[in-house]
Amino acid sequence: MPQPPRFVPPFDIASELGTQVGVHLDATFDTIVTVTNAISDNLGLIQRDDGQLKNQIVSLDALSTAALTLFSKTNFVPRGAWVTAIAYAVGDLISDMSVNPGTYICVTAHTSGTFATDLAASKWMFFSQQVQNLLLSNLTNIPSGNLAATNLQVALNELQSDIDTRATYASPALTGTPVAPTAAAGTNTTQLATTAFTQAALAAFPRYGNRIINGALLVDQRNAGIAVAVTSGTAVFPADRWMAWAGGAAVATATRISTGPGQFYLDYALNMQRTAGNAATVALNFGQIIESVNWRALAGQAVTVSFYAVRGINFSGASNLLTANVLTGTANDQGRASLIAGTWTGQATASQTFALTTTWTRYSYTFTVPVGALEGSVVFSYTPTGTAGAADSFAVTGVDIRAGAILAAFDYTPIGDILRSCQRYYWAGAAPYISGGCNVNTTSAWIHTYNFPTTMRVAPAATMQGTWVSTGVTGLAVSGNSADTYAVSFNVAGPNANAAWTIAPNSSDDRVAADAEL
Repeated sequence: MPQPPRFVPPFDIASELGTQVGVHLDATFDTIVTVTNAISDNLGLIQRDDGQLKNQIVSLDALSTAALTLFSKTNFVPRGAWVTAIAYAVGDLISDMSVNPGTYICVTAHTSGTFATDLAASKWMFFSQQVQNLLLSNLTNIPSGNLAATNLQVALNELQSDIDTRATYASPALTGTPVAPTAAAGTNTTQLATTAFTQAALAAFPRYGNRIINGALLVDQRNAGIAVAVTSGTAVFPADRWMAWAGGAAVATATRISTGPGQFYLDYALNMQRTAGNAATVALNFGQIIESVNWRALAGQAVTVSFYAVRGINFSGASNLLTANVLTGTANDQGRASLIAGTWTGQATASQTFALTTTWTRYSYTFTVPVGALEGSVVFSYTPTGTAGAADSFAVTGVDIRAGAILAAFDYTPIGDILRSCQRYYWAGAAPYISGGCNVNTTSAWIHTYNFPTTMRVAPAATMQGTWVSTGVTGLAVSGNSADTYAVSFNVAGPNANAAWTIAPNSSDDRVAADAEL
C-alpha cells in the first residue's frame, strides 16, 4: 500500500463559530494534526510505497536471539514430518499439515509436545507453503504421436509401455521384423545394411565377379611349380594364365611358389626373382590378359584392383616400389605379342605404385575403365637396380579385378571351376595308348580323335611332350582339330597282311599339350 496522506483539517471552526468553544476545538484538532503527521512521517521511514519494509531498515540488534541463532546456522537438517516427543535442534526442517500446511524451521531447541502450542510459543518459524493435491492424475495432457491419453498420468503410463517395447541402445536384442532406411548403392560407411541393400550389392557383384582366372595360383598344369627362365621380351608361362617377360635381355626366373599369405585359401603365389649376381636392370613383368568376352561389360565402369604382395629382403626396386598396371585396348583379343610391344589398338594404362614390405600385405586401387575398352590385362612390374642379391624378388597372389568402387574380399572359386576355366586356354593330358592290327594293302594314314575336357578358346596348337614309344607306325603327330577335339595321326606301311602297331607313353611326363592362350 502507498504512504498514508497527511491530515489537513477541512474547516476553521473558530472562524465559523466565533466562540471560545471553536478556539478550543481548533487547538484540539491542531494537536491531532501534529500527532498523525508525526506518525505518517515515522511510517515513511520504515515502509516503502509498495507496502514492504524499506531496504536496510532492519539491523542485527533488532532481531531476536532465536533469529540470530538461526542465521548462524551453516546447514539445515531435514527431519521429515513433525512428530511429538522428539528433541528438535535449531535448524531442523520439518513438515506439518495440521495448522498451516508447509515446511517449518526450528528456531528454539525443544522437545516437541503439540505442534500448534510449540508454534504459538515461537519455537518454529514458517518456511514454505506445502503444495497439496499436485497429482499427475489431476493434470491434463495434449495427445500427440503415440500418446493418446488426455490425463498426464495415463499418458506417462503409455510412454513407459512404449519404452518397454523398444530395444536398448547398447547391444540391442531385436525381435520381430526390424526395418531401417536402405543406403544408396556403393555406400561404404558404418551405416546398417538392409536386406534390400545386400541383395542389390550381391546383384551388382555376382559370384565369379573377379575377372582374373587363377588369381590364387592354384593351377599350374604347365610346370607343376618348376621355375621358368625369363630372359627376354618373349612371354613365358610360369603358371596357368600367368605370363612373364623382361623388358630386354635379363636373367631371372618366375615360379609358382607354395608360400602365400594363407588368407582366403591363398597358399600359393607367383614369384619373380632376379638371378643372384645378375646386373641387368631391365623391367621384369608378369601379368594376365583378360579375354574380351569377360572384359567388355566393364567398359565405362569403376573397377577395383586388389592383390597381396611381398618383397624379398634384397628387392632392388627404387624405394621398394612395385607398379600395378591395368592396360586396356579398343579391339578384341589382340594378344600378348602386341601387348608386350605396346601396340594394342587404343591402348590405355591405369597404374599405381605400392611400397612393398617383407610381410604379406593387401593393396588395392580403383579406376574407371575407358568407354569402348574391349579387352584388358593386369601387369605387375618393377625395374631392378644394381646387382641382384640372393632375394631380389617379389611375389603376388590373390589378384582380383571386379566392377565397383568397393574393396571386397578375394573372390574364392572352387578349384574344379578354376581348373576348367584354365583349360579353356591351356590343357595338358596323358598321352593316349593306341594299338591295332590288320591287313594293310598299301601305306595308309590313321587318325584317332579325342575330346578336350572343356571347350577351348579357339582351336589350339597341340604338341606331343616327352618321349612317346611307337612301333609299326611312321609320321606320328598331334594336332588341334577344333576347340573341342585334338587328333593323333600316324601312317601304317603296306602292303602287310599282318600289320600291327602300338603307340604308348614312355613315362608320366609323356603327354598332349594344347595351347589356346591369348
